[in-house]
Amino acid sequence: EIIQEWLEKHGPFDAVIDGANVGLGNQHQFSFIQLKRVVYQMRQISPSKRMPLIILHRSRVTGGPAQNPNNKKLIETWKECGALYATPLGSNDDWYWLYAAVHSKCLLLTNDEMRDHLFQLLGNSFFPQWKEKHQVRLSVSTEDGLKLHMPPPYSIVIQESEDGSWHIPTATGDDLETPKQWLCATRAGDTS
Repeated sequence: EIIQEWLEKHGPFDAVIDGANVGLGNQHQFSFIQLKRVVYQMRQISPSKRMPLIILHRSRVTGGPAQNPNNKKLIETWKECGALYATPLGSNDDWYWLYAAVHSKCLLLTNDEMRDHLFQLLGNSFFPQWKEKHQVRLSVSTEDGLKLHMPPPYSIVIQESEDGSWHIPTATGDDLETPKQWLCATRAGDTS
């Protein structure tokens, strides 16, 4: 089934998860346990408490760790509740999770920087702004376990206000824990 039809039948979603990115996060082998934990966390923060959409390549749904009986059961549960879309063989799953997130106007959980494809086709100003407002990132550490980093409550990119002033953050990065300092550049008033 093509993704547009599938989304019409099963959507909308509050969040889409790049399953491969999450399942491989900070490890060499794909982990359904890690993916399951993140799915649970995303469901907890969902306004509707609905399952997020998990996008996985078909090979991850049928081969390797997917053959483990516990993982098979988990995959079947996700399929039955309309929360798993397996991308066709030979296709790039990145296009599917990006399309699903834009289509559902929802959060997207991935650490993928989305630089290696032609995402710039979406426009030089639109895509970075969309990404900033919708991308949830994941960190994995022995101290904190799995930690979700939500999009900032305000924009942290260079921006122009309605009166023509430019607001420029003096530090880069999306760490909201670090206070930001801004440089505000205004044009001199018309003195004629």
